[in-house]
Amino acid sequence: MAARLTLAGLCDLYERHRLKEGHRVKSFDQSMACIRGGLKDYLAVDVRSFTRADLRACRDKMAERGRVWPNRFLAYTSGMLAWAVERDLIEHNMARDLKRSPEKPRERVLSMDELAAVWLAAERLGEGASRDSYGRLVRMLMLTGTRLSEAATARHGHFIGGRWRIPETKSGKPHQLTLPPLALALIGRGEARDYVFASSVGNRLFDLQVRKVELDKISGVTGWVIHDLRRSFATHLGDANVSPLVIEGLLNHRLPGLMAVYLKSSLDQQKAEALRSWAEMIEAAVANAQGVRA
Repeated sequence: MAARLTLAGLCDLYERHRLKEGHRVKSFDQSMACIRGGLKDYLAVDVRSFTRADLRACRDKMAERGRVWPNRFLAYTSGMLAWAVERDLIEHNMARDLKRSPEKPRERVLSMDELAAVWLAAERLGEGASRDSYGRLVRMLMLTGTRLSEAATARHGHFIGGRWRIPETKSGKPHQLTLPPLALALIGRGEARDYVFASSVGNRLFDLQVRKVELDKISGVTGWVIHDLRRSFATHLGDANVSPLVIEGLLNHRLPGLMAVYLKSSLDQQKAEALRSWAEMIEAAVANAQGVRA
């Protein structure tokens, strides 16, 4: 009789297999976190007892995290189930049977007044290491346009001489930014291996949704997600006549076509100047908001 294999065990087997193949990258870690998070109510269930209805319930519950998460969950889980079918651990990849929801690209851009309100709310989140870290994290994202996954895993050793070197990025290439004083003030002190935006026990933050709800309540700005800060950053820089090439560099996007072949400049000086100007715009908006409240 075959040994019982739970969904938790299947996740472990799949992860070990992928890691042996050299998939130790941040995106894979995130996909496994998504799979386990979506399956959390069923992790103790035998894989052969897990039904399509169960998977549908998991998919629907993921919608509470945002409109894109059900599709991401199904895509990541489908990869794992396809691997399990190939190894005769299960008979069918049921994730392929479930309908994906159409995804409309987000277009939300926060105004300067809204950004100022979020900034001030991030400063007033309250006492506690997690609240302080989350508040600093949100402000760093606002100032730099970096991705949440990149900033949340930042360690003190990544910040040297006023520069932030991000070793692992979605684009697969390291990213380096020369930070303005307003951003440098958010880093604090710590050992090289310590997380900059750490929980009360020194781990990376994991209660981000709870803190986001608190932030919305304090700021009065609702209907936005953290990634909208990145879009707002790029949009306002464009409105300030910053070169699209510099904005692409700040976002660490890969350049298209022949541009990637011939443009080898890192644009470090231009990016640093753009970040300084953006920090000044944020400071002015915050000062204006404080003046209005006074």
